[in-house]
Amino acid sequence: MTLVMGAGIAVSQPAFPTLTRAWFTGRVALATAVYSNGLLFGEMVPASFTGPLVAPALGGSWPLTLAFWSVPAFLGAALLLLAAPREPARPAGAARRAWLPDFRDGRMWRIGLVMGFASAAYFGTNTFIPDFVRATGHAGLKDAALTSLNASQLAASLVVLALGHRIV
Repeated sequence: MTLVMGAGIAVSQPAFPTLTRAWFTGRVALATAVYSNGLLFGEMVPASFTGPLVAPALGGSWPLTLAFWSVPAFLGAALLLLAAPREPARPAGAARRAWLPDFRDGRMWRIGLVMGFASAAYFGTNTFIPDFVRATGHAGLKDAALTSLNASQLAASLVVLALGHRIV
């Protein structure tokens, strides 16, 4: 299951900026802020409610808890597929152009490394906190600590949402 979730993250993180630029050409900043806030809420809500509410309601079963939180993700994916603009028809005989990254482009590598290290820090911290609070005798603070970590990003994201048209 971790492999599937990791693959989903690996596909969606680079796809969203590309799709945003293609689908919302006149409102890229607003669309970026909306999907960024959606990602943040998708991180914060499960971190906030799994321990105190969802897991106990599902008998402490992690497979059921994972299935519970998968439902909104699948609904979001279905909504995205339904709302996605359709690609215009290509003229007869026109080949679909394959896309591959330019691995010689230094900027691509720098952006990829920054994004990769930022993701590693974020996911590493989310993974570290539960064990740390348990090891230090503060296991009851796990949910609050995870909620704080994930909610702390909202302020910057809401600023981008409000001022995005001036920034981009």
